[in-house]
Amino acid sequence: MSVMREVIAVFEGIWKEFTGSIKRKVSKQKNDRSTQVFLLVLLLAAVGYGGFRVYKWRIEQRESKAHTMFGESIQLYTKAQAGDEQWDDVVGAFSLGYEQNSSSQIAPFFRLFQADALIQAGKKEKGLELMDSAISELPKNSPFADLYSIKRALINLDSEDEAIKSKSLEALEKISADSCPGQALALYYLGSYYWQQGDTKKAQELWAKLPKAQEDKYGALASVRNMVANRLGS
Repeated sequence: MSVMREVIAVFEGIWKEFTGSIKRKVSKQKNDRSTQVFLLVLLLAAVGYGGFRVYKWRIEQRESKAHTMFGESIQLYTKAQAGDEQWDDVVGAFSLGYEQNSSSQIAPFFRLFQADALIQAGKKEKGLELMDSAISELPKNSPFADLYSIKRALINLDSEDEAIKSKSLEALEKISADSCPGQALALYYLGSYYWQQGDTKKAQELWAKLPKAQEDKYGALASVRNMVANRLGS
C-alpha cells in the first residue's frame, strides 16, 4: 500500500468512527447542546488530523524530489571539476533544479552552486550577483550564510580595483568581529591576507583572537588552528 493510500485509509477510518459516534449520540441526546458542540469539535479535529497527514506527505514528497535533483546536479558539478562536463550544462542543471524546487528547504543551495558554476564558466559578475541573492535566502543563523559570505569576499580580495578589495576586507572584518559560526574562518583568511602583504604582526594579532576551544560550536576551530600553525611554520 502506498503512503498516500495509508493516509487516506487513516483519514477515512477516523471519519467513519467519529461520524458514527456523532449520529448515535445525537439521536439519544438531541436536546443536549453541549454534547453536540463537543462532538462537532471532535469531527473538526478528525478532519484537521487527516489534513495534517496529507500535508506532511506532500512536504516529504517535495523534499525527496528536491534532494534527488540536487544530487544529480552535484554529479554534473563534480564531472565539470574533473573536466568531463561543461560548466554551462552545470549552470543549466542547477537553474532547472531551483525552478522546479523553489519552495524546498534546500532551494537556496541550487542557486549557490549555480552561482559558483557561473563563476567557473567565466561569468563572474553574474555569478556574484546570484550568490548575493542566494545568501539572502539563507536563515541568518545558518553557518552557510557566513561561509558563503566569506567565499564571496575572498573571490574579490585579489581584485585590482581598490574599492572592490576594500569592500571585501570590510566583509571579512565584519564577520571576524562577530560571535558567529564563520568567525574563526574569517579571522584566518583576514590574517592570511595581511600575512601575504608582509604585515605579519597584524596577522598574528588577528589569529590571537581565535575563539577558545570550548566556544567551538561547529567543530571548525581545530581545522582553523591547524591552518594557522601551518602558516606560521611556513
